[in-house]
Amino acid sequence: MTAGPPEESPPTERRSPTLLEQMGGVPGIIASTIPVAVFVVVNIVSTLQPALIAALASGLAIAIWRIVRKQPLQPAVSGLFGVGVAAFIAYRTGEARGFYLPGLIYSAVLGLAFLVSVLVRWPLAGVIWHGINGDGQSWRRDPRLLRAYTWASLL
Repeated sequence: MTAGPPEESPPTERRSPTLLEQMGGVPGIIASTIPVAVFVVVNIVSTLQPALIAALASGLAIAIWRIVRKQPLQPAVSGLFGVGVAAFIAYRTGEARGFYLPGLIYSAVLGLAFLVSVLVRWPLAGVIWHGINGDGQSWRRDPRLLRAYTWASLL
């Protein structure tokens, strides 16, 4: 029996990370909620300034923890930036509810964007889903999918 050329292994496909992976997985999502929870608890038992300091300190501690564990730092930096902006606004307004203002504005902008996308018949739920999966935009020609993504965008 003669030996033929060695078999070539198939090229490995480069896979894009999922949205959940980009957020650091479940641990990343949990870590991003800790500074907000710390803020709420400390604000209940104390005053605004200690709550802001505790929220910022917990965000910094999470970033350091991720560095020590050699985990991706991007979710921690994003979370720390968000907490910093929220803390700055709360500090400037002097009210704890200022801490939630960036999140409320962000949600309002997203809600408006999804509403406009439905009105122009490019529902963002479908655009995002098929964009992430690399399926293109041919789904828009299917009336059932267009209707389903319209409802999903409105929800």
